[in-house]
Amino acid sequence: MTEIVASEADALVIHLSSTSIGDAFEDGNDATKLIHMIFTVAKEESLSPVIIYLDDCHEFFLGKSKKKGGNSDAINTTMKRFQKDLLIYKNQYLTKEDRVLVIGCTNMPEAGDMKLMKWKGSGGKAEKQGFFEHVLYFPKPSHTSR
Repeated sequence: MTEIVASEADALVIHLSSTSIGDAFEDGNDATKLIHMIFTVAKEESLSPVIIYLDDCHEFFLGKSKKKGGNSDAINTTMKRFQKDLLIYKNQYLTKEDRVLVIGCTNMPEAGDMKLMKWKGSGGKAEKQGFFEHVLYFPKPSHTSR
Protein backbone atom coordinates (compact mmCIF):
# COMPACT_ATOMS: atom_id res chain seq x y z
CA MET A 1 0.00 0.00 0.00
CA THR A 2 2.81 2.42 0.85
CA GLU A 3 4.45 1.89 -2.52
CA ILE A 4 1.18 2.73 -4.29
CA VAL A 5 0.70 5.94 -2.29
CA ALA A 6 4.33 6.94 -2.89
CA SER A 7 4.05 6.24 -6.60
CA GLU A 8 0.88 8.29 -6.97
CA ALA A 9 2.25 11.19 -4.91
CA ASP A 10 5.74 10.96 -6.44
CA ALA A 11 7.06 10.89 -2.88
CA LEU A 12 10.31 9.92 -1.21
CA VAL A 13 9.86 6.95 1.16
CA ILE A 14 11.84 6.67 4.39
CA HIS A 15 11.49 3.08 5.60
CA LEU A 16 11.90 2.50 9.33
CA SER A 17 11.38 -0.93 10.88
CA SER A 18 12.44 -2.76 14.00
CA THR A 19 14.26 -5.38 11.92
CA SER A 20 16.36 -2.79 10.08
CA ILE A 21 17.20 -1.01 13.33
CA GLY A 22 17.90 -4.11 15.39
CA ASP A 23 20.35 -3.50 18.20
CA ALA A 24 22.31 -0.87 16.28
CA PHE A 25 21.15 1.92 18.57
CA GLU A 26 22.04 0.81 22.08
CA ASP A 27 22.55 4.36 23.30
CA GLY A 28 19.42 6.48 23.73
CA ASN A 29 21.15 9.49 22.15
CA ASP A 30 21.75 7.57 18.92
CA ALA A 31 18.04 6.81 18.63
CA THR A 32 17.24 10.50 19.11
CA LYS A 33 19.78 11.46 16.45
CA LEU A 34 18.28 9.01 13.95
CA ILE A 35 14.72 10.27 14.52
CA HIS A 36 15.97 13.88 14.29
CA MET A 37 17.70 13.16 10.95
CA ILE A 38 14.61 11.40 9.56
CA PHE A 39 12.27 14.27 10.40
CA THR A 40 14.80 16.90 9.24
CA VAL A 41 15.05 15.20 5.83
CA ALA A 42 11.26 14.81 5.71
CA LYS A 43 10.70 18.54 6.31
CA GLU A 44 13.16 19.56 3.56
CA GLU A 45 11.06 21.32 0.91
CA SER A 46 13.26 20.22 -2.00
CA LEU A 47 12.54 16.55 -1.16
CA SER A 48 8.81 16.88 -0.50
CA PRO A 49 6.47 15.08 -0.47
CA VAL A 50 7.91 12.50 1.91
CA ILE A 51 6.39 9.36 3.38
CA ILE A 52 7.80 7.99 6.63
CA TYR A 53 6.90 4.31 6.65
CA LEU A 54 6.91 2.45 9.98
CA ASP A 55 6.87 -1.27 9.29
CA ASP A 56 5.59 -3.42 12.17
CA CYS A 57 4.60 -0.21 13.95
CA HIS A 58 3.18 -2.09 16.93
CA GLU A 59 6.78 -2.76 17.99
CA PHE A 60 7.48 0.98 18.24
CA PHE A 61 4.45 1.48 20.50
CA LEU A 62 4.57 -1.42 22.93
CA GLY A 63 2.98 -0.85 26.29
CA LYS A 64 4.51 -1.84 29.60
CA SER A 65 5.26 -5.54 29.56
CA LYS A 66 3.79 -7.55 32.43
CA LYS A 67 5.75 -10.67 31.54
CA LYS A 68 9.40 -10.92 32.51
CA GLY A 69 12.12 -12.63 30.52
CA GLY A 70 12.22 -13.84 26.95
CA ASN A 71 13.25 -12.16 23.72
CA SER A 72 10.31 -9.75 23.77
CA ASP A 73 11.95 -7.71 26.55
CA ALA A 74 15.02 -7.08 24.37
CA ILE A 75 12.84 -5.90 21.49
CA ASN A 76 10.71 -3.84 23.86
CA THR A 77 13.78 -2.08 25.32
CA THR A 78 15.21 -1.28 21.89
CA MET A 79 11.93 0.11 20.55
CA LYS A 80 11.14 2.09 23.72
CA ARG A 81 14.15 4.25 22.84
CA PHE A 82 12.37 5.34 19.67
CA GLN A 83 8.86 5.60 21.08
CA LYS A 84 9.12 8.92 22.90
CA ASP A 85 11.19 10.56 20.15
CA LEU A 86 8.72 9.50 17.45
CA LEU A 87 5.81 10.92 19.43
CA ILE A 88 7.57 14.21 20.18
CA TYR A 89 8.92 14.82 16.66
CA LYS A 90 5.68 13.87 14.93
CA ASN A 91 3.48 15.95 17.24
CA GLN A 92 5.73 19.02 17.68
CA TYR A 93 8.18 19.16 14.78
CA LEU A 94 5.78 18.52 11.89
CA THR A 95 3.18 21.11 10.95
CA LYS A 96 0.15 20.91 8.67
CA GLU A 97 2.10 22.84 5.99
CA ASP A 98 4.80 20.16 5.79
CA ARG A 99 4.19 17.66 3.04
CA VAL A 100 4.96 14.65 5.22
CA LEU A 101 2.79 11.57 5.58
CA VAL A 102 3.49 8.97 8.27
CA ILE A 103 2.20 5.49 7.49
CA GLY A 104 2.40 2.58 9.87
CA CYS A 105 1.59 -1.02 9.04
CA THR A 106 1.21 -3.97 11.35
CA ASN A 107 -0.19 -7.47 11.27
CA MET A 108 -0.72 -7.45 15.07
CA PRO A 109 -2.49 -4.20 16.03
CA GLU A 110 -3.55 -5.68 19.36
CA ALA A 111 0.12 -6.00 20.40
CA GLY A 112 0.67 -2.23 20.42
CA ASP A 113 -0.53 0.16 23.11
CA MET A 114 -3.61 1.86 21.68
CA LYS A 115 -3.19 4.79 24.09
CA LEU A 116 0.10 5.59 22.35
CA MET A 117 -1.02 4.83 18.82
CA LYS A 118 -4.42 6.56 18.70
CA TRP A 119 -4.43 10.34 18.17
CA LYS A 120 -6.02 12.29 21.05
CA GLY A 121 -5.66 15.84 19.77
CA SER A 122 -3.05 18.56 20.04
CA GLY A 123 -3.55 19.43 23.72
CA GLY A 124 -1.09 18.43 26.44
CA LYS A 125 2.38 16.91 26.22
CA ALA A 126 3.53 15.70 22.81
CA GLU A 127 4.37 12.23 24.11
CA LYS A 128 0.80 11.87 25.44
CA GLN A 129 -1.04 12.97 22.27
CA GLY A 130 -0.85 9.69 20.40
CA PHE A 131 0.59 9.05 16.96
CA PHE A 132 -1.81 8.00 14.20
CA GLU A 133 -4.70 10.31 13.30
CA HIS A 134 -6.51 7.79 11.07
CA VAL A 135 -6.71 4.02 11.14
CA LEU A 136 -7.53 1.80 8.17
CA TYR A 137 -8.23 -1.87 8.77
CA PHE A 138 -7.74 -4.42 6.01
CA PRO A 139 -8.90 -7.83 7.25
CA LYS A 140 -7.19 -10.97 6.08
CA PRO A 141 -8.92 -12.31 2.97
CA SER A 142 -10.97 -15.44 3.24
CA HIS A 143 -10.30 -18.42 1.05
CA THR A 144 -13.21 -17.65 -1.27
CA SER A 145 -12.37 -13.95 -1.69
CA ARG A 146 -8.84 -14.71 -2.87
